[in-house]
Amino acid sequence: MNTGALRCLFVCLPKDLVVYLIKLKNINMKKSDKNTGGTSFHKTTITCTQHQLETILGAPQHGVSGDEKCQMEWVCETKDGAVVTIYDWKEYRKLDRNEMIEWHIGGFKWLDTYTAKKELVEMMIETFGIAKL
Repeated sequence: MNTGALRCLFVCLPKDLVVYLIKLKNINMKKSDKNTGGTSFHKTTITCTQHQLETILGAPQHGVSGDEKCQMEWVCETKDGAVVTIYDWKEYRKLDRNEMIEWHIGGFKWLDTYTAKKELVEMMIETFGIAKL
């Protein structure tokens, strides 16, 4: 099957099946329940929609933060086991699920956040045929 046909196939599939097929492809970023204490922002971001993130990662684990600077957050592990967070930052408004925004990627080291971005981009390309860095 060529890449174009594969992209078309992914767009038409249910969300849970897309996530399953991505895992089969060995792009192993996954949600995690590991401790994120000590993670920070290392200037790594990805631009996409909430809907796109929910399609490849599932629902966010955390809602609005106590200081209201973050409305949603995913805690994930890269295929190498590095813990990262993906979150909106200081949007201070209701987000449309299909609105393109800049998501921050936090981690213990810059390399972890860069690796997470790379894996997210690969997942976006496999799922939607697109990715905006």
